[in-house]
Amino acid sequence: MKLSIDSQILDNYSGLKFGIVIAKTVNNERKTFALSQIFNGLSAQTKSKLKKSELDSMPKISNWHNVYNDISGKTFKTSLEKLLREVLASREVPFNDNLGQIRDYCMLKWKFPITCFSLNDIYGDIELANIGKDIVYKDKGGVLTKKWNSEQVERGSLTRQTTSVVYIIEDLGILEEEELKEMTDELANMLKKYCFGAEIETAILNSEALDFDLGVEGQTAAPTEVAEENETEAEAEESEKVIPEVEEKIPEVEEIKVQIESTLQTPSPIVEHTEEEDDSIVDATSLKSKIQIMLEEAVKNTFPEAADIEFKVEYPRDDTHGDYACSVAMKLAKQLGQNPLEIAAKIKSNIQPLQFIDSVEVAQPGFINIKIASDYLAQEVNKINENKPLFDSSIGHDMSVVIDYSSPNIAKPLGVHHLLSTVIGQAIYNIYKALGFNTVGVNHLGDWGTQFGKLTYAFKTWGNRRTIEKDPIPELLKLYVKFHDEAEQDETIEDKGREEFRKLEEGDEENYKLW
Repeated sequence: MKLSIDSQILDNYSGLKFGIVIAKTVNNERKTFALSQIFNGLSAQTKSKLKKSELDSMPKISNWHNVYNDISGKTFKTSLEKLLREVLASREVPFNDNLGQIRDYCMLKWKFPITCFSLNDIYGDIELANIGKDIVYKDKGGVLTKKWNSEQVERGSLTRQTTSVVYIIEDLGILEEEELKEMTDELANMLKKYCFGAEIETAILNSEALDFDLGVEGQTAAPTEVAEENETEAEAEESEKVIPEVEEKIPEVEEIKVQIESTLQTPSPIVEHTEEEDDSIVDATSLKSKIQIMLEEAVKNTFPEAADIEFKVEYPRDDTHGDYACSVAMKLAKQLGQNPLEIAAKIKSNIQPLQFIDSVEVAQPGFINIKIASDYLAQEVNKINENKPLFDSSIGHDMSVVIDYSSPNIAKPLGVHHLLSTVIGQAIYNIYKALGFNTVGVNHLGDWGTQFGKLTYAFKTWGNRRTIEKDPIPELLKLYVKFHDEAEQDETIEDKGREEFRKLEEGDEENYKLW
């Protein structure tokens, strides 16, 4: 797989160059709290130093406005500008994954847009190219962004399952090449530090180097963009106004088989696949269980020869596609050698809908999407108000479950996400308890750990007791951020923080008093 830049784009925008960082064999599933802390600290600093009114006049933003006007005659926001406006509006930027937070941290620090792609989802080479009146990143499967770096489509976006990623730092002639090289190296070091065993490569693309081999294979079959297939006609027409469709031929039967096999090996773009459920805690009276039985009967009546095929009802990732979804048609297509859309339509014709179902629809490439009737849900809510049981209260069989709530780190300010996760935690606690589980709620205050060694070192080195006592938490956060900034320049500072915590653990009188 290669990343390449159309030479015409470089000809049109003098000084345009790109810093490239590739990370492979990444573990992106674990959340690194230290990374969230330095990002939140930088957000607080940015908010205190920058005003919304200054954004449009910033060269690193206004130059992109000029590009968008040149492309389409309209002004759009880069990913950088969107992030800055969220921070300045006091909206907390949600944590999704480490790779995404590293991108946001670097954008916030350098004030440059950074485009990222999960290489696991890419089909063929990535190219920045002109399509109609737009400039987009695209691969063989279609567009990956809209308006250059203003909006990224779902395919290719980072997830916790991403194992290979490319970061593209986009400079419109502001930096010297050596400065851009320093930024790519800093980003590479952050990936090494926070992403556990990643293999890192860097490169600079410019008028003298138009492409770079990413060293990743990616997808070997064309992806199916289910979300795009499910657009309304009005939405589809609007999409065509923004970005002309990439030419796509209708696949032959053999190509459909290849796509099906690929779909079975990788998570579907619409269905959120989950781990195997423990049959001992499945409520046989649930809507999901009833829909499963309904579909099993429909499959048996439609294709008796495939009655033993195993499949599951899942939840669509996008709830506009329905409340439940099933991919049994794709499995049957591989077994029967037929078009999955036709199979799904045949199964639908044999479904005997249950009284709580509003609609059953077939969607590309062969999903059966099911929507629950809203009036039925309203009736169930009324039953709750009348204190009528809606579930089997013995499902838990007295098994134990522990619910971990927000567990805030008290060395930094609380955020609205602590309130949210506490409310969600209590709701989950209530549900499990009602289902007959021995339920334990835990809200562990983060008042111990290496971060307190880091704070102790920062206090002793840069702190002012009077300033801290006037406004403790924000001032301690500033010290914590400064510790990490300094540690990026001097790795021995991390060891000094750990040493201070070791002394605290061993009962050092001074450190214990500070703690």
